[in-house]
Amino acid sequence: MRQIKILVVDNEEDQRRLMSVILTEFGYAVKTVSSAEAALKGINSEIINSLSPT
Repeated sequence: MRQIKILVVDNEEDQRRLMSVILTEFGYAVKTVSSAEAALKGINSEIINSLSPT
């Protein structure tokens, strides 16, 4: 089964950490970032990685 990846975006570190802990406990792979700009970079890198030949 493929693990679902969730990107948490929040400018408050405590909120990012809390969401990461909760979502990880439910079995999700979690990445956290502090800004929309960082989120877009993360999304773009994930898309590129998923399209790379293996």
